[in-house]
Amino acid sequence: MLDLGAYIQSWPRFWADRPRLDPWDIPAGVPILLERAFAGLGGGYLIADGVAVHHSATVEIGAVLKGPAIVGPGCFLAAHCYLRGGVWLAGDCVVGPGCEVKSSIVFEKARFAHFNFVGDSLVGSDVNLEAGAIVANYRNDLADRRLRIQLALLWQIFEVHDIFGIPEIHIA
Repeated sequence: MLDLGAYIQSWPRFWADRPRLDPWDIPAGVPILLERAFAGLGGGYLIADGVAVHHSATVEIGAVLKGPAIVGPGCFLAAHCYLRGGVWLAGDCVVGPGCEVKSSIVFEKARFAHFNFVGDSLVGSDVNLEAGAIVANYRNDLADRRLRIQLALLWQIFEVHDIFGIPEIHIA
């Protein structure tokens, strides 16, 4: 297990006493951790229906926030963004129009442009995701981890196999 506080300077203080988890195990526990964190937020937050929004955050009309969620100081949530499944946004984060964030921890000044999906993830400080990015933390425990991609290019089919990080290209 990793002590994330040793690696992530701004790891939330209210999670310091929680059991240590590997990074890929954290998103599943985010909803429980957020519900416990509401009591320690202090002043400046409006809490309703399992969602805590700091008074300095901006939430545009049409944004959907399903608890549990914490929206930190200075955050901006654009119209038609969607937070669900346990989301913690640290200070000054931006979630653009049409973005979905699910079961994730997002650190200071991270920015998601329009039409992104961020699910089951830990997103570091000052990360910028441009339009249409898809980020999902999925741990692949399958025995066969080969990836097969077929590209149709000038009537030829190329097959790419990646076995343990060593690419092999086959022309079919």
